[in-house]
Amino acid sequence: MARFSFALYDQSTDTLLAGETVLIKSVGGTALASTSGTPILITDNGDGTYYVDNMPVNQITVYVGTAQVAQPELTNIPWDNGASVTHPVLTAAHGSTGAVIGQGNVDGSTIEYSSGLRVKDAGIVAAKIGTGAVIEAKVGSGAVTASKIGTGAVTADKIGTDAVTGIKINAGALGGGLEKSDPNTVSINLDANDMEFNGSNELALIKSLSSQVYITEGMTLMQMLSVLDNRMRQNSELVSSGGNGGYYQILYTLYNEDLSPNTSMTSPSFVCTSTVYADGLVMPLMKTPEMRQLVFYYKASVSNVLGDGYVTLKAGGLSSESAVIDNTTPQNLALYLDITSLSNFDSIEIQIEFKCSGGYTLTATQAMVVARSEITAVAGETSYEQPNPVV
Repeated sequence: MARFSFALYDQSTDTLLAGETVLIKSVGGTALASTSGTPILITDNGDGTYYVDNMPVNQITVYVGTAQVAQPELTNIPWDNGASVTHPVLTAAHGSTGAVIGQGNVDGSTIEYSSGLRVKDAGIVAAKIGTGAVIEAKVGSGAVTASKIGTGAVTADKIGTDAVTGIKINAGALGGGLEKSDPNTVSINLDANDMEFNGSNELALIKSLSSQVYITEGMTLMQMLSVLDNRMRQNSELVSSGGNGGYYQILYTLYNEDLSPNTSMTSPSFVCTSTVYADGLVMPLMKTPEMRQLVFYYKASVSNVLGDGYVTLKAGGLSSESAVIDNTTPQNLALYLDITSLSNFDSIEIQIEFKCSGGYTLTATQAMVVARSEITAVAGETSYEQPNPVV
């Protein structure tokens, strides 16, 4: 319990005044104590001094007389009802022994008193840092070192586009066929005998073939291909000169007329105005083992550049369609079809169909169907359309 004591003096005679009517109010005007005992009794000592016990904590003003005039020296006084008694007793030096502002109660680990309260060196631990409190501006330039980055913490989305350059790749991490030609470039270690990069920077076989005749041990791939190419060329030359070194059979030749025209075709050439495929040639064939590829050689043109003409070569359920024909002057063309999947000694039907868009006319002349034992291929394909063919 705390006691609030005060004295009242006459301003003229400077004498103590006993027997006064006294009222104490809060800053909000609420009565806290009075000499009438409401709500707490103010005791008059009879000698001009007064006191009240256990008055509530507040900011108080003492009013005197029935007119309740505020006593100037007792106005707006902070009252803590004795809470300050828990404060350590001050020494003459006002805290030099650790009795001021609770410096004797700091933990000495996170907070210390040294010429005032302060955070102890290394005293802020992880638990004292709020989530998201360490922002980018608080991280020093170059302060995040490799030892502070967790294993596997740098994921793909944290690496900028084009950020991993050749100089950042360890040469020892490269697999077979790869090398670092300079500190910043990873390249393919090519066998200069067989492979090269073409003008489009694409990996390709070297096509400078030699004139060797036989395949021997120790040859490179390109040397072996050279021998095979030479032998195939010799076989073709034997056929063209009447020999029997290869197989090349002419199945059909168009001289003057279409042998089986329909309503969309006319003679003597294949002349087509149909916008859907129409038969130009239908003929039976006994497929023998030597027959591995059909070729339709022809000259073709359209009557107007706006017209799109097409030719399809079919045999036994297989088919090959030409690229669009939109030239107005006759052009040498060939259409290839691989028939190795067809059964030998079965009768098959060969069909050649034509169509042209927009009501224009597609004309094909000097047509020939050939069966070959060799399969001509471009870019790995065994059936294709090839302008200006070379056999």
